[in-house]
Amino acid sequence: MKKAWPLLLLLIISCRQPNRQDVQNGNSLYSCRQVGEITSNKISEVSGIARSNRDPNIFWSLNDSGNEPCLYAIAEDGEIAAAVKVTDAENFDWEDLASFVYHDRPYLLIADAGNNTEYREQFVLYIVKEPMPDDQSVAIAWTIRFVYEDGARDCEAAAVDVAAEKILLLSKRDVPAVLYELSLVPSPSQPQIAVKRGPVDTILQPTADEIHTSLDRFHAQPTGMDISADGSAIAVLTYRRLYIYQHAASDSWLSTLRGKPVIVEFPVLHQAEAVCFSQDSSVRITSEGTPAPIMEIDFN
Repeated sequence: MKKAWPLLLLLIISCRQPNRQDVQNGNSLYSCRQVGEITSNKISEVSGIARSNRDPNIFWSLNDSGNEPCLYAIAEDGEIAAAVKVTDAENFDWEDLASFVYHDRPYLLIADAGNNTEYREQFVLYIVKEPMPDDQSVAIAWTIRFVYEDGARDCEAAAVDVAAEKILLLSKRDVPAVLYELSLVPSPSQPQIAVKRGPVDTILQPTADEIHTSLDRFHAQPTGMDISADGSAIAVLTYRRLYIYQHAASDSWLSTLRGKPVIVEFPVLHQAEAVCFSQDSSVRITSEGTPAPIMEIDFN
């Protein structure tokens, strides 16, 4: 994918709202194919995936609310390679997963940030050292408890900017979605405050022609987010589309997310909620439900 970024740069120009023609024009930039399938009922509610920084042949995944506080290593084809319990953690509403390398050590961030019931005021991020697949359990390295500066939000999209030591959070139900930031560095002051950076108005909202059921109006809600290993791109997943934005180190993440994305239309998935960049910078997405296809988006 590194070869593709100069080509993507041609599409990523200053723009407040993407034109719908971009979807069609972007098709020649990528290929989308199924590379695996999750069939195990142990991970039937996948709400996040992350590339492993220990083993290029596996990805980590997690289940949605109410399930065991476990991380699942899955092979490229979707088979479960391991289940690792996160000790002293609660899965209240785990909604995203991010991998990153910090001070030369690989970590995973678990975002317990869902708020479907709308009565949560405080949220939790668990950071653990990336386990080995044969580990039975993993301890929490540090915990970040946080609130939003302007009131509670529902969030299913989290990513880590290691260079800036920041955690990005993109709200789900706001139209447009709102970007927040937290410090990655552990703080004795709890809860931390998620700082509002601003609205992201580059995600296409459904048109009247696209709304056929009561649920169709939610198709533009962000359900996952990831930053590439080299920090040069960020991916935002919604129920129907994937948005790829190129990022320059001199730009803020808000300005990047307000730029013109490459928009990927993928085959309809039951409930697309998980996205990550792989080691080769292609993108993987998958869904809740079983069987859940694992789709690879590779840029030509």
